[in-house]
Amino acid sequence: MFATRFFNKICFLFITLLSTLSIYAQSSNDSIVANHNDTIFSKNDSSFIKKDTILAKDDALKSDVEYGANDSVLFNMVEKKVTLYGQAYLNYENIKLTAGKIIIDLDNNTIFSYCILDSAGNKIELPIFDEGGKTFRSEYISYNFNTKKGYIKNVKSEQDAGFMHGQIIKRMPNDDIHIKNGSFTTCDADCPHFELKFGKAIVKPDDKIITGPAFIAIESIPTFLAIPFAIFPNKKGQRSGLILPFYGNSESRGYFLEGLGYYWGINDNIDLTLKTDIYTRGSYAFKTNSTYVKRYKYTGGFDINFSRTIESEKELADYKNIKDFFIKWNHSQDAKANPNSKFSADINAGTSSYNKNTSGNTSDYLSNTFNSGVSYFRSFSDNKYNMNISIRHTQNTILKTISITAPDFSFNVNRFNPFETKKAVKKNNIMKNFSIYYNLSSRNYIDTYDSLLFSDNTLNNLRNGIKHSIPISHSFNLLKYINITNSISYNQRWYFDHIQKQYTADSASGYIKTDTIRQFSMLHEASFSSSWSTKLYGLVQFPKSYIRAIRHVITPNASLTLSPGYGDDKWGYYKKVQTNPQGDQTTYSLYSNGIYGAPSQYKSGVVNLSISNNLEMKIKSTKDSTKLKKIILIENLTLGTNYDLAKDSLQWSDLYVNGRTKLFERLDLKYSGIWSPYIFDEASKHAINKYEIYENDRLFR
Repeated sequence: MFATRFFNKICFLFITLLSTLSIYAQSSNDSIVANHNDTIFSKNDSSFIKKDTILAKDDALKSDVEYGANDSVLFNMVEKKVTLYGQAYLNYENIKLTAGKIIIDLDNNTIFSYCILDSAGNKIELPIFDEGGKTFRSEYISYNFNTKKGYIKNVKSEQDAGFMHGQIIKRMPNDDIHIKNGSFTTCDADCPHFELKFGKAIVKPDDKIITGPAFIAIESIPTFLAIPFAIFPNKKGQRSGLILPFYGNSESRGYFLEGLGYYWGINDNIDLTLKTDIYTRGSYAFKTNSTYVKRYKYTGGFDINFSRTIESEKELADYKNIKDFFIKWNHSQDAKANPNSKFSADINAGTSSYNKNTSGNTSDYLSNTFNSGVSYFRSFSDNKYNMNISIRHTQNTILKTISITAPDFSFNVNRFNPFETKKAVKKNNIMKNFSIYYNLSSRNYIDTYDSLLFSDNTLNNLRNGIKHSIPISHSFNLLKYINITNSISYNQRWYFDHIQKQYTADSASGYIKTDTIRQFSMLHEASFSSSWSTKLYGLVQFPKSYIRAIRHVITPNASLTLSPGYGDDKWGYYKKVQTNPQGDQTTYSLYSNGIYGAPSQYKSGVVNLSISNNLEMKIKSTKDSTKLKKIILIENLTLGTNYDLAKDSLQWSDLYVNGRTKLFERLDLKYSGIWSPYIFDEASKHAINKYEIYENDRLFR
């Protein structure tokens, strides 16, 4: 396709030159034949930069044409030729042509473009055609407007994917392009280090490119990598075709060709790229990449890579023969596709040594942790019910560990009031603030080494479980001013195995043997909490003073949390096991490996008490006498403590104080303090169950 574009642009350019210069010659009234000396002008002469707006009737152009030369312009009226010499150029819209020498044969309607030689005999000022940043360069160009045939020698064209070279190129009257001794490469050197060479090729404009036998050459030396013929699409838009490799040398793997492959544009929604890396010492890699898109639906892509790395010799100690793979997949759903469901994926998984042995990307080479995730979310009945399923994966290439959660399932019912009715209810109906929430979660989890992931013992290390959670809450106002919220939380865990420990006295010290018992278990857990809060307001006004008012807001809070202990034998969640030959015992949980943990062994009951303070005042505004300005003296000052009902000593916690305020509207000031009601024992370095008020006649220390 490059040749078609090239000749179309050159043809248009030559027509421009011919029509412009022909008009100039015919409009001259001078019958004297110009010679070389007559046509050498000063470089500052405006005749060298010509902008023609007088156009022939049949050759009218849409825009002005600007042309000239830095050295000379020669008009030979006898031979009917015009020559632009020395940095000759022509500009038309976004098209630019430069060359060392341009000759127009008006008699034969033929145009020629040449490079020139410097004093050392080197070729300089090669003809260069540029349009919108895309350039074409050659040593010689000729074109005949009557026969519509063109001839180009030693052309180099820069394409999006590389560079096209051709020794001889001919343009035929039917617009076909014939190429002799051509090549394509990604190397930007004038003499490429590697290239795909062919003897003959035909370019069918907007159709296809057909070549004869083609082969890969390295440093102009043919290789055994050859094909009998090739047909490439030559149409606008998405195109399939061969991907040329990069050539190089690796000290440990030998000479290589990397990136040799094929791109297949399947359709407008999906494509496929296949690549391979080949090394002379036996290493190789296969890489597959595909991207897909569905407008307003989803986008994504995946990579599947496999490699084999061979380094050194079998007889040597540093010999290495490693097989690696790596998989990447990303998928995202358009937000407009379905508001009630969403699917997304981000997969990064493979062997620990893949990036080190295969990847040429620096960030990939230095990465030692891979994370993957696939999730699906679905809501039902106007978001009243929600479901989420996900799979997660974490891999550390240094420790060679891998963690997989597959699947992680959750289903929840949003808060609802079972006593809610469509009928109007009384304002003081105590049941209108009653709510229930339900959540179900299920998970399978495994943590192992990547080398053991597909072993028979993997399933034995699988941890799984199901958990049901039902929080129930109810809030109301007592005496209009006290806000009370009571809640009960019930959790139920389902496990399919548990552990059993037993002391074995086979050795001098003995040991504890742990067995896994495959048995279904149902664990129950419940807790109760209640919170009380209100606000007290104090206001003092000074109508005639600079300080108009001071307001103090006190917010007392009290809460109670109760939870029974589940360490009794009747529950069956905890047992005792001997730890040494002396008969000492310790308590352990049968579900310590449970994925959702186990109910607490000990009962708890905690009363929390706190008082928060806020102090503000209003003063006259210095900017507007009709307005008042509010100043916060104490933004928040809180005192609090708690009392543990389940403890038999040291039931009171430390009294804490923390607060914050703002000074000069810019400086935030925070402060805090802690005081203990118990005395401190210097011998044990711990607080003991004696109050400071009784021992030292003070409330706190």
